[in-house]
This record gives sequence, structure tokens and C-alpha cells, in this order.
Amino acid sequence: MNLIRLSIVVVLISGSLFIGCKKADDNLFSTKYQNMMRENALSQAAFDDVLKVAENILLNNGDAKMETMADSLDCYAIDTVVTGPNKKTYTATFTSNCTSYDGKVREGKMFFDLEGTNYNTTGAVLKITFENYSIDLNKIAGMMVVTNNGNGVFNVKVTDNSGVGYASLYINSISKSVQWRTYHNRLISAGNSDNIIINNEYQISAATATTFEGVTSDNKYYYANPSTPLQLNYGCTAVGALRYPVIGTLEYGMEGILRTVNYGDAIVCDKTVKMSFGEAYSFFDLY
Repeated sequence: MNLIRLSIVVVLISGSLFIGCKKADDNLFSTKYQNMMRENALSQAAFDDVLKVAENILLNNGDAKMETMADSLDCYAIDTVVTGPNKKTYTATFTSNCTSYDGKVREGKMFFDLEGTNYNTTGAVLKITFENYSIDLNKIAGMMVVTNNGNGVFNVKVTDNSGVGYASLYINSISKSVQWRTYHNRLISAGNSDNIIINNEYQISAATATTFEGVTSDNKYYYANPSTPLQLNYGCTAVGALRYPVIGTLEYGMEGILRTVNYGDAIVCDKTVKMSFGEAYSFFDLY
């Protein structure tokens, strides 16, 4: 994974020990903020990938040969069970080191409980849970619930299995776990007419007072809210075809300090954002 790299202009002022200490504190805080933003993005990317797999399965009515899966049936299998009227459970099982079309290595089980005629019909509810599931050795635990509210609007909720606490993501590169949860709306704004998120451009907007929140690997609580909707476009992708915002603003809060990330106001796929405290960085690859 590539870390966020910030280009910081340091103005040296001699003769003041206090100012020197203040700069050290600012640099330490800036590093903590970078880590927090990175871990929030990694958490969102991990669960977006889960939804990508789920939607591919549902689009293909449980057919195992699909875009995000492996080329053969040797390392994964999908079972479908009808549990009641308009209720189905899909189980996706990935054996050790199952490499997919998109280059990612998935392992473990995902369970998709669908209530409704089809996922892309109004009122459908999809619940996703896990059993020893990981993607590229990053282990995911918790629950994701996606509700189709109609007119291209989906409500997305990620928590622990109780529906209240935090989901968790073990980040292999740092050998630490982070906690994360979200409750937000996604509005399909352009693209196909199939009402499937992965096939279309969409906006992320707040559904509650706190849209994203979590606890970092160094045990710091944070939250993030879009002050204007985040537009994610089909053609603007990072590694692994995961989209990143090209329009909108996202406000982060940690340790009583607020920072705003501005993704711009026009569809430009340059992966560059500017922050409210004058720094700029190139949008990092999510995996």
C-alpha cells in the first residue's frame, strides 16, 4: 500500500524554542491525521470490495463464474439456499490463496442474506456477514446491511454483528486492527438502469449525524462527515477498480481538531485533493 505523502512547506523561525516545540507537535499531529485518513479509506475500500463481490453474485443469480471471481471453480464455491418466500442465502467460500480476476487474494467465507424479490428492486435488504474472511491478508469482521430504498437510493450500514458496535479490519501491512462503522446513503447519479451500485456512478451523503467513524490502530477516535455529497465516478478508479471521490468535501474530526478534504467541484480523475490547512497530496491507492 502507498502511504499518503504530504508536501509540507516548513518556515524556519530562529530564536524561539516554543515555536520549535509547536512545530514538532504539529508534525506529530499531521502524521496521526495521515494515518487516520488512510485507515478510514482502507476500511471503506475493504467493505466496498465486499459489496462488489456480493453484487456480482446477485447479478448472476448465484452463478460462480463472474468478474470478481477466479477463472476456475478450483478455489471457490457459491451455494444458494432458499430460506423462505423471497428470501435466499448465498454462501461464498474461498479456499486458501484464492486469486481473483482483479488480482486480489480472498480467503474464508461470506454469507449474503437477501430479503426481497431481487436485490435491485425497491425494499430489498441485503445482509452480509463473514467467517474468517480476508482480502489480501486483511481480515474483515462485522456486518454490512444494504437497503434498496428505491429511485436509485441505497442505505449502507456497517457495524459489528450486533448492529450497534464497530466492525473491525486487521491491516496486514502494519499487523494491527482498526475499528470502523458507517451509516450513509448512496444515490446512483448516472450510468446503467440496473440499479446496481458497482455498475454506476453514485454519490455518498449523510444518513445520520455521523457518517463514518472509527478507532485507529493507535487507539484514536475519529469521525468523518461529507459536508457536500461525494461523487464517485465509474471511470475514476484506484488499484483494483475501487473508485475514489472526484467531487465533494469530507470533514474529519479527531482530538477536537477539524480538517476538511476538498475533492474538487468538477469530474477530473487526477486523484489530487487539497486540505483546508494548506497541504496537498496525491490520492493514494486503496490497496
